[in-house]
Amino acid sequence: MRVYPQNIWNLIPADPSFNSRKNDKLPRMDDYFDGYYLLQKTAIEVMTENYPNEPMMEDYLSLLPNSNAHLFPEKDLKKRFSENIQPLLTIASNNGFEYMRRVL
Repeated sequence: MRVYPQNIWNLIPADPSFNSRKNDKLPRMDDYFDGYYLLQKTAIEVMTENYPNEPMMEDYLSLLPNSNAHLFPEKDLKKRFSENIQPLLTIASNNGFEYMRRVL
């Protein structure tokens, strides 16, 4: 199995109790994408404003090649994140990882 390096946009801080319940299960896009997206959008805004030259910003270049995320229309930025996360979830699912139960 090939292990890929983690990009900052592929990580999200989680409460320890949630992380424990989640275990090795995949989050469902319908349940968790909006929160994930808003957190990443905030991270881009904070980093662009305060730490534009940090090496961590390079992780976003695979998503946003011109590194002007703050200039993207909201709809386009959200779509860009969705188009990058969905294939990762599909690959993980195809490799045997199960999805979490639906949030009620």
